[in-house]
Amino acid sequence: MHERINAVVFDRYDAALADADAADAAVAETADPDDLPPFHGVPCTIKEAIATAGMPSCAGLASRQAIRIDKNAPTVQRMIDPGAIPLGVTNTPELCLWIETENRQYGRTNNAYSANRTAGGSSGGEGAAVGSGGSPLGLGADIGGSIRIPACSA
Repeated sequence: MHERINAVVFDRYDAALADADAADAAVAETADPDDLPPFHGVPCTIKEAIATAGMPSCAGLASRQAIRIDKNAPTVQRMIDPGAIPLGVTNTPELCLWIETENRQYGRTNNAYSANRTAGGSSGGEGAAVGSGGSPLGLGADIGGSIRIPACSA
């Protein structure tokens, strides 16, 4: 993703390319495209606070920077099973608590369209990644505006 936005904070681009090659091979081998899963080969990003295998899950805390997840959360697995390909994980505020996405581990995520506007709260990295066109599909979460604020701040 674009450095100006700082939405994707840990990527798996090489693995995603390998997954995309496998998806292309499956398309070439399939006689009926309807046999492919609904998200077959669709790239996605995932909020860093949602457990994604091999990715960090520090929720913006520098003291948790070395933590790597060994198993996908059910919501992540429900995207992967129908064929989505994770590109990486996106920024959150510390512990997903604030209305702006900024933390000491990854820094600030900027609004995709204006540096004068916030990317929003805890799913701000997701909002910026999808809003900028860097990811066509994203997994976030919302309790107090985490998705609604990024979605309306463009």
